[in-house]
Amino acid sequence: MAKKTPSYQYQEIADLSNEGIIIHKDGIIREGNLAACKILGFKQKELIGLNAVELVLNPRLAAMQSNIEKRRKTQEEIQLQRKNGQLIWLKLRAKTIDYRGEELRVILFRDITSRKEAEQIAKKSEERYKRLSEASFEGILIHQDGQIVDSNQVCSDLFGYTKDELMTMQAYELGAEDDRNFLRDQVLKGVQDPYEARGQRKDGTIFFCELHAKEFYYDNDRKARVVAIRDISRRKDFETVMRQANADYETLISQSPDGLFIINENGIILFANPSAYQILGVKQFKDIQNRPILDFVLPQYHIAVRERHDLLNDGYDIPFMKMDAKRLDGSIVEVEYKPVSIDYRGKKAILVVYHDIEYQEQLAREKMRFQIAEETNKALKQSLAEKEVLLKEVHHRVKNNLQVISSILNLQSSYTDDPRTIELLKESQNRIKSMSFIHESLYQTKNFAGVNFKEYVHNLCNNLLFSYYPKGKRVFIEQDIADVHLNLDTSIPCGLIINELISNSLKYAFVNQEEGTIHIIVKGGTKKEKDLVTITVNDNGPGLPKGLDFEDSPSLGLQLVTVLTKQLNGKITLDNSKGAKYTLTFVNENGKSTHISR
Repeated sequence: MAKKTPSYQYQEIADLSNEGIIIHKDGIIREGNLAACKILGFKQKELIGLNAVELVLNPRLAAMQSNIEKRRKTQEEIQLQRKNGQLIWLKLRAKTIDYRGEELRVILFRDITSRKEAEQIAKKSEERYKRLSEASFEGILIHQDGQIVDSNQVCSDLFGYTKDELMTMQAYELGAEDDRNFLRDQVLKGVQDPYEARGQRKDGTIFFCELHAKEFYYDNDRKARVVAIRDISRRKDFETVMRQANADYETLISQSPDGLFIINENGIILFANPSAYQILGVKQFKDIQNRPILDFVLPQYHIAVRERHDLLNDGYDIPFMKMDAKRLDGSIVEVEYKPVSIDYRGKKAILVVYHDIEYQEQLAREKMRFQIAEETNKALKQSLAEKEVLLKEVHHRVKNNLQVISSILNLQSSYTDDPRTIELLKESQNRIKSMSFIHESLYQTKNFAGVNFKEYVHNLCNNLLFSYYPKGKRVFIEQDIADVHLNLDTSIPCGLIINELISNSLKYAFVNQEEGTIHIIVKGGTKKEKDLVTITVNDNGPGLPKGLDFEDSPSLGLQLVTVLTKQLNGKITLDNSKGAKYTLTFVNENGKSTHISR
């Protein structure tokens, strides 16, 4: 077998390479391997003798020629044209070598067209995303682990910060102060379902917003979250107005001495006031709820009632007519009957007015007929409004006075450097806030007889998290609270007890733990007599020190819990086997038994 020459051996090795290899002298190609021919679209014999520079598109021609002449080592990306005219991108490395006694230039290259096309697509997608985000009516920001890394102009307009200012902030810092712990939890938990919170602008103004967050990959495959923020203040204002209007309407007709029914288009009873109960001889609404109103009309009047309803649907004003109504016990009562078209909770309905004729004669029937025909009772409405305003003002002033006291304590804390004194002032502030929240809740509601305990505990927990959140730790307060309404005298001591137990856990339960959870669960609270209400507050910490008598503790907080328990005529016990768990049982003034535990 003939011995292979070095040139032949080189060609064999070069043809095994997946990279294109070209050797040229002053740009004129001397040799090229199979990969080079495949990439460039030439046969080997066609490639030899071509000018390498002429294959490169004009924008890179000068640089290519300069590299050849200076004979320097290079690495770059260029675009060139294949034999068939197709444009491709190559990544190449060039070097001057000694080859067969000459100084020649060797170029190694590979096809990166697919990568370049992908980069172009990504660039266009990024540009399209930026155009879409700037055209959006919603504020859009992107954050990584809470740190804002990008935002659109709408977001700046919404919060009053420049984009550069936003880039220095944590996402939860855009929330109202009382909502920041909640927003931080949403970020840490990666919540993707839409939720509502209060935002705070740079000038301090608060507004309601709806947030929708989603995880995606941003900027070279780094995981991030995009958050769309919509201002829903107008919607919230409208909802408040509608709730108030419905509450006012139902309050008004509930106080009317005439029997009032609201029925749907099929004649089914949806609502009745206490006067209607009296006329029909029933004690509660469920006795007539969802029944046809014709069940309480003698059969000889059914046709007349249906005809009047048909005329009402045609737009006629229907006058009063006398008829006999049938009571639940079968007895007969003479009434005057009139239907009126209304909208009830967003749907078309009929308000049916029953005048008890005997009763109306006693109370000046003509005067009451005029009031019902006008569908309002202005004197009663004005009186209720005045009392409501007065009661709201009382709670508002109490809340403001408590806030003044809290501010004084806060100011006082700035005059001392003693950590223990500062801590005591802080604890006193939180106790005052727990009472202030109750009066704020009553100020914002029409039901002054009871406190919305679910909303109250939620606000209380947020305040305590903000005040005592342990640095460098992850602590959550999980809430499962039923719709319980307690009276004012019960809510205040309950709130103070919960305040002491949760603040105790936040300060001491997780000293040697990286993470911790506090549970507060409220169950029961229906309107049945002696209905059991259970409130559970416990943490997953190590529990209280062994041998500690919590009822005779030097801690002011536990002393306060003991005093408040006696105020409620209750009994308190401690289960210290798995974390600290207190159990408090007492009976409300309304006769309901209530059970609280931690």
